[in-house]
Amino acid sequence: MLYALSFVAFAAVWQLAAALLHAPLVLPSFTDVARSLMQLCKTPAFYAALGATSLRVAQSFCISLALGGALGFFRARSAAFRRLLAFPLAFVRATPVVALILVSLFWFGSSAVPVFAAVIMALPVVISAVSAGFEQRAPAIDAMTRLYGFSRRARLRYVLFPRLKPFVMTAASASFGMAWKVVAAGEVLSLPRRALGTALHSAQVHLETQEVMALALVIVGMSFACERVVASAVRLAAHCG
Repeated sequence: MLYALSFVAFAAVWQLAAALLHAPLVLPSFTDVARSLMQLCKTPAFYAALGATSLRVAQSFCISLALGGALGFFRARSAAFRRLLAFPLAFVRATPVVALILVSLFWFGSSAVPVFAAVIMALPVVISAVSAGFEQRAPAIDAMTRLYGFSRRARLRYVLFPRLKPFVMTAASASFGMAWKVVAAGEVLSLPRRALGTALHSAQVHLETQEVMALALVIVGMSFACERVVASAVRLAAHCG
């Protein structure tokens, strides 16, 4: 309910600002953007672009979660490996997304650039979260499991997984939301054949401001929805496990 009220307030402020500015090329009204979005939803090209971008986001999410999880595990277990990763992680955190995308244009094709950029930008988040989860210690619980002869499988299920749960949820939710933003930015610069970012670039070149904003709302909405879906899925999986 509160989300709905905040959205209505946001739309009202947007509509008022557009009416006061009276410059559709700079700030089209919310109703014009909504109308443009409805027109986009009637075109097959929009769904092709949405599907291609969603696939790139899913690919980058799976790669970053799998690779980041493995690296996070070894980072928590080895002090030497932690020191080895310290500079690369700091370097990635300090690197602007645009710079990473522009450099990767020399290395990969237009469809691979957004995936590569999203994976690289998400890795520090996933590695840090997973590593922090593995580093959590509960000596009393560990001693109890040894005392009562818990099997390795039981320790994983009843001790390690619940301990990792909040960290994995944080990493998954943050990396999926980030993936949408980075993939869209990568598409704007690399211009793959089918992509929301390519559609954004095309609309901007043709000065279709209302279409640019409509596509931006789609990306923001998908990012928000994916964060919620992934967080709910991880919570449900942990509860069922």
